[in-house]
Amino acid sequence: MRSPQYGVVRVMIDGGREVCVRLFGELDVDCLDDLRRELATARNNRAPQFVVDLGETRFLASEAIGALLEGCLRARDAGKQVEIVNARGIVRTVLQVTGVLDLFTVAVAPLGLRWAT
Repeated sequence: MRSPQYGVVRVMIDGGREVCVRLFGELDVDCLDDLRRELATARNNRAPQFVVDLGETRFLASEAIGALLEGCLRARDAGKQVEIVNARGIVRTVLQVTGVLDLFTVAVAPLGLRWAT
């Protein structure tokens, strides 16, 4: 059994006004349970802003894209303002080609800066 090549971390920022789910590494079918759980927990949080930070994401498999899209759509349906931040390189390209980035607010912090700390 190989060690996970991914990480999913949920943090509160801006005094609890924003919940941020940060995705790290290579997200494939192995990450789905963790990804869905963290997105659902973030969606059920009282924070009106729902942010997904992809700054440390190197790869998104189709299953992870589906889970990400589902989580973001459910958050939007729950009244959250959904934002996808720091998608770069192949991750950004895949999300553009699939149309995911067209559905939500998108932002990129300057290289070397973290979006949310």
